[in-house]
Amino acid sequence: MAIEKTVKGGYREGAGRKKELPEGTKPTYFNITEEERQACKKLIAKMREGKEKVSKDEQALEALRYAIEPAGKALYEVIKIYGGRKGFREAERLSKVLGVIAFKDAVQIFENEEYRAKESRNLNKNE
Repeated sequence: MAIEKTVKGGYREGAGRKKELPEGTKPTYFNITEEERQACKKLIAKMREGKEKVSKDEQALEALRYAIEPAGKALYEVIKIYGGRKGFREAERLSKVLGVIAFKDAVQIFENEEYRAKESRNLNKNE
């Protein structure tokens, strides 16, 4: 039995080189000379340099990374204090309270920043 290659070029589905283009790229076809092609490649490489796209989820997790570790250690201490299942329940309860408090603090900080931004815009309009 002969193994047939898939349309994508590999022997198994999903095999082969992965696409390394940024999101939103569209194929464009036109005739150019070899010199123009090399110049275009250099220009595109220069434009894409340093523009590695990071998803919003990754950015959010990176922002929270420094807060998660101390909170985890504190909850571990709560589990040790209460011990066993009761410690797990108490740590879970406290983590929910901590999450609500942290969320409310974040909203308040955001609203204060928005208020300050609006005030500064109003001052600039009045001048």
